[in-house]
Amino acid sequence: MSLLRLLIFCSTLVSVSALGQNRDSLEISVLSYNIRHGVKNNGQTNLLRVVEIIKAYKPDLVAFQEIDSGAVRSGRLNQLHILALLTGYEDRFFSANNFKTGGSSGVGILSRLPVEAVQKLQLPNPNNAEDRALGCALVELPNLQFLRFCSTNLDQQSSLARAMQLGVLQKFFENSVQSVVLAGSLNADPTDPHLLDLLTVFEDAGRQSDQASFIDLDARFDYVLNQKKTALECVSHQVLDEVGTSDHQPVLVKYRLK
Repeated sequence: MSLLRLLIFCSTLVSVSALGQNRDSLEISVLSYNIRHGVKNNGQTNLLRVVEIIKAYKPDLVAFQEIDSGAVRSGRLNQLHILALLTGYEDRFFSANNFKTGGSSGVGILSRLPVEAVQKLQLPNPNNAEDRALGCALVELPNLQFLRFCSTNLDQQSSLARAMQLGVLQKFFENSVQSVVLAGSLNADPTDPHLLDLLTVFEDAGRQSDQASFIDLDARFDYVLNQKKTALECVSHQVLDEVGTSDHQPVLVKYRLK
C-alpha cells in the first residue's frame, strides 16, 4: 500500500472511531445557582467565588436566580455581564422585578453553546409581591440539535402564587418542539402537589437525592428538570457544598445526549 493510501486509510479510521465515540459519550453539564443578589451571608460580594465555581466545574450552561442589574443594593453592577466577562461565556439577563431606585433583579443564563434566540415570560403575581419571570435561551447542542434552556425563581412566601406559577410553567412547556431543561429555585418541597403536576411533563434530575439546597430550611428547593421523552438522559446530580457563598447551594447536573 502506498504511503498516500495508508495515510488516507488511517485518517478514515480515526474519523470513524472519533465519531462513534462522540455518539456514545456526548454530554452536557448544567449548573443552577441562586446567588442571593451577588452578596454573601456576611454582606460581601460573592461574584468572584461564583466565577471560581464556574471555572472549576466548567458547565456548558448556567442558570442564575436572584441576580441584579444596576440595583443600588448591589452597587449598581451588571452582575451577569461581569460573570460573563470573567468566564468567557455568553450572557442573557431577564429582568423580573424593577426597583424604584433604579435597576432590577431577575434570572440569567450563561452559555458556552451558541445562543440562537431568547424568550421571557412574566409569571403570575396574585399577591402583588415580588415579580417573577422565566427566561429561556435556545441553544445549539454539539449534535446540532436545539435545546430550550430556562431559568426561573418562584415565589417562596405564597403557596397560591407558587401554585399558579407552576401551573403556567406546565402549560407553557407541554407542547414544546425542542427539548427543554428547566433550572432554578422552585421553592417547593419535592412532595408539593403542584410541583408533582409539573413532573408529569418533566423528569427531576435529583429525584433520588435528599441533599438540601436551601440552607436556612435544610430543604431541597433548587431543581434541574428535563422534559420527558426527549433526547436527554440524566447521568449525575450533585448539590455542591458551598455554605456561606449564598443561602442556596449550586446544583450540578450532567446529561448524555441520546
